[in-house]
Amino acid sequence: MTGINEIRHYLLSELPLTIRNFWHSTGDALSSVSPYLYVTVIIALFIVTFSAVRIIAKVNRKERRKRRAVQKLSEAGSMQDYMSILTRYFKEDHPAMKSIGIYARDNDAYKLVNAESYEKETMDKSFFSGVITMPEPEHEIKGRYHIYTFAPSNRNVAVKIVSIDAIDFERLKTELEYLSALIENFTEKDHLKTELLKTRVMNEVKDIFSSPTFNMENYFTFIGNIILKAGNLDGVKIIFGDKRIIIGQHDIPEGRSRNLRVRSTDVNVEICRRNGVGQEDIIHVGRFLDLISAMLSFYWNRTLVGDFLYVLETAVKSFEDTGKYYQGHSGKVEFVALTIGEKLGLEPKSLEKLKYAARLHDIGMIGDIYDLTLKDLKLTDKDYSILKYHPLIGSTITAPTDSLNAISDIILQHHELNDGTGYPHGITADRILTESKILSMSEIFIGLISERPHRKAYGFEEAVRQISDLVPNKLDRDVFDAFMAAKNAIFAELREPI
Repeated sequence: MTGINEIRHYLLSELPLTIRNFWHSTGDALSSVSPYLYVTVIIALFIVTFSAVRIIAKVNRKERRKRRAVQKLSEAGSMQDYMSILTRYFKEDHPAMKSIGIYARDNDAYKLVNAESYEKETMDKSFFSGVITMPEPEHEIKGRYHIYTFAPSNRNVAVKIVSIDAIDFERLKTELEYLSALIENFTEKDHLKTELLKTRVMNEVKDIFSSPTFNMENYFTFIGNIILKAGNLDGVKIIFGDKRIIIGQHDIPEGRSRNLRVRSTDVNVEICRRNGVGQEDIIHVGRFLDLISAMLSFYWNRTLVGDFLYVLETAVKSFEDTGKYYQGHSGKVEFVALTIGEKLGLEPKSLEKLKYAARLHDIGMIGDIYDLTLKDLKLTDKDYSILKYHPLIGSTITAPTDSLNAISDIILQHHELNDGTGYPHGITADRILTESKILSMSEIFIGLISERPHRKAYGFEEAVRQISDLVPNKLDRDVFDAFMAAKNAIFAELREPI
């Protein structure tokens, strides 16, 4: 009790007195200080506060600039745009920087993807060689230029920078580490887009080259334009059967044209020029026509096309036999597809096309694409984008066989779905070939009942249940009904080796 009374006395009497004495003594001390000192202290505090605010504002501006740059980089539509954004970003912090080059890893070396420069001279001095091997000197001097090379850790890209003066490269490396993931993702996306474009172009022009007997006029119009432009001629006339394809001018005086025959065909090509056709023109066009004759001979020779089909079938079998997960895959798909096709009452010609399309539907699974299917993990978005190539590639590879069996479009569409969520073109049910709908369901079923690197095989009934969930939103109702009608026969056959 005595202790509590002492504490109460201290709080009520002694503590207030102590504070009051300290206040008065402090006031007396301050009153003796010169007013100039007050001003000096206030100014010093203002300067410190102002500097702190500036530093914070600078940091915030830099972070906002970085976020804007990252946003712009993620939205860049081309490598050129990407490089311009990246160069401007670094230029603000490092005004002495003149050029920047991005390299992508290729085995043990790095290949130049793109380079951007502020002045022509830094590009002309070959600072950015096509290939570099690491480790490169991190800093070297060439004439008046400083060259910095850096490969961020665990990345598949390298960056080379040319500067007119020395720069704080350690700070720059921190930025590069941060941006390297974006750089790598964009280079991969840019490469993917380029390859996809190339494949689409091949797919769009394949009809011209694959089926001259089916669309002869378009084919020879294409050929005639090439001859006209390549030979700097005034007119070209192509004659086959009772058809005449006329390109350019043909009101040329008599004697200013020459008639040439395409070897081993009944095709004639008449070339003309106002100032006459010389021997060099005949030789030049003749060489081109020899190439055409070889091409036409291939397409019109059913034996050659049949041999090509055999080569493709052998190729599919060879890569299916390389791993346990896909052995016999195409044969099983072919059996299921033909069984469904027969139930649907397809004509013999359609069944023939379906047979070859089923055998060759995965011919586009070549190289790295096939390797993706052997992964024991779920595919990433990047992996899946690459996988989407295979119908396009398969369609292009099989296009030359269309004169014998028109299967390239069936293969092109065999991963399309009724609701437009399939690939490669996302078309809907009304544009998908019946044979492709059959092939799609057949491959899905065989895939489900087969073991894969990332999962065990499903039972037959479970596979049917999963497929039924996709009908009719993604898979065709008539095809599914035909499958169900033949289900017991399909199950019995698949339980025995095909």
